[in-house]
Amino acid sequence: MLNIHFSTYFSIDTENKLIDRPSSKDLKNNIKRYIEEHLVNINSDDDFREYIIKKGQSTEIITCANNLLSEEDDSIKLDYCEKIAKRLVNKEYEAQQKVKHLDVEVQKGGLIITYFTTKDAKSFFVITKVHFIDVLMETNFKKEKATPEKEHMLKTVIVPIIDNKISNQTIENKAFITDSTKSKMSLAATFWWKEFLELDAKNTDKENTDRAFNKIDAYLKDKFYKDNKLDYYSCRNSLISYMKSSPSFTFNSAIDTIVGDGSTLDYFDKFKTDTEKSDEIKKINDEIKKLNKIKDNIIFDGSFAIDKKTIKSRMKKIIKLDNAISLSIDDEVENLRNKIVSDIDAKGKHIKIYSEDGYNEFNR
Repeated sequence: MLNIHFSTYFSIDTENKLIDRPSSKDLKNNIKRYIEEHLVNINSDDDFREYIIKKGQSTEIITCANNLLSEEDDSIKLDYCEKIAKRLVNKEYEAQQKVKHLDVEVQKGGLIITYFTTKDAKSFFVITKVHFIDVLMETNFKKEKATPEKEHMLKTVIVPIIDNKISNQTIENKAFITDSTKSKMSLAATFWWKEFLELDAKNTDKENTDRAFNKIDAYLKDKFYKDNKLDYYSCRNSLISYMKSSPSFTFNSAIDTIVGDGSTLDYFDKFKTDTEKSDEIKKINDEIKKLNKIKDNIIFDGSFAIDKKTIKSRMKKIIKLDNAISLSIDDEVENLRNKIVSDIDAKGKHIKIYSEDGYNEFNR
């Protein structure tokens, strides 16, 4: 449940550089209902990327937001919101001119500005751009028919409020942004986070890719290597395959590729019932999803565009076979479990590597 302290809505006409603030009792109530339904858990969404508000940073949006937070008169609050809406329509118009020759349009929509306190006493300032195709009627913000609703929150920024401010002289603050108009989950549209909001991105895609791969790889090794070495190499191979083939990283899609239903991993054979197996898979999912955070600090974003050069440099794995021979795995290996097989015969322990090139090289 949210305690909504203030909310308003503006209609945005980018083409004509116009804003309007429609007002009615139904619209006001439906806006609040929309905020309660869609923003209640938004700060925990995996698709958000973290941006930085520097200590003492003062920009037009931050200044308006702080003035709004300290103001008691609603009419003056609306004046500050109008400045925010005007800045958005101007920045959208400028962005539209830059991509006009590509036959690309900045998506049309409206703007919600609000701040509220959650049930756990955390306060947030939120600006979200929404659109209404097949979902909501702009005249009254009322749902007309059932369709997937997440994607009509086009762009959202949510900022923790600290001491009734979003920028403090002594504390660096965070801003969490999602942008459904971009590929999951590259940096949000530049005009939104850099031109309109004037924020700094915390992590680059290169940094995110490097840190995510290293943390997940280390987790997989710790989880499987001691008792199920082949499971570790198999999961690592799946991680490489995922990060090579997918344009972007999200926890859910990564986990589905790496672990899936557990049917290919020997580790899960020890669980006697489907419930036990299911519980362990959920536990692994939850553990992997916590890898990007140490306390409240985000090491890598939960969603980002995968940097292919970075993942290429992380693929190589050298396995020492004896004092003179090492096996180098340089890339994703298709059907790894059947490609490299361990066995024991009269001469001792060995591995088989199914390779036509290898056979031709060593064939007597």
